[in-house]
Amino acid sequence: AELEAGSKAAALVQIVALQQSSPRVIEALAGAVSPLLRLVTGCTMHMLLDSPLLQAACSALANLAHHAPLRATFAAPIEGVGEVPGVQALLALMILPAPMSDALVVVRGSAVAALSNAGLETPAVRQALCDCNAVEALLTALEGRSGESMA
Repeated sequence: AELEAGSKAAALVQIVALQQSSPRVIEALAGAVSPLLRLVTGCTMHMLLDSPLLQAACSALANLAHHAPLRATFAAPIEGVGEVPGVQALLALMILPAPMSDALVVVRGSAVAALSNAGLETPAVRQALCDCNAVEALLTALEGRSGESMA
């Protein structure tokens, strides 16, 4: 029941983020970024990679990152997770060795969109990505996947 409620809440945030919202609405949505990133971290830690909750959270984050005023929140530490920047939660999904499924493809696509959107014209996010060695991690993950597909 909690997972279903979480999925619905993330989907609602996604719908609102997709709308051409007023600056006040966008500002209010800033408070949703850290809890969604915490959800992503929890789902990743518990290997709930096919979860509709994870799909909804990642999609919502991709849409939230589309709004310039919210992008810097992706570089901030995730509340309740310590000093881990938000981008690290999304990056972890990309490099986690896991069997591919349709759901995980959707999740990873949304994570890439969120990282890409968040980095647009946002030096703090770009710095956080550099600090996390994002490029090296993604290249390593891609090399591993290409080796798997050849086997």
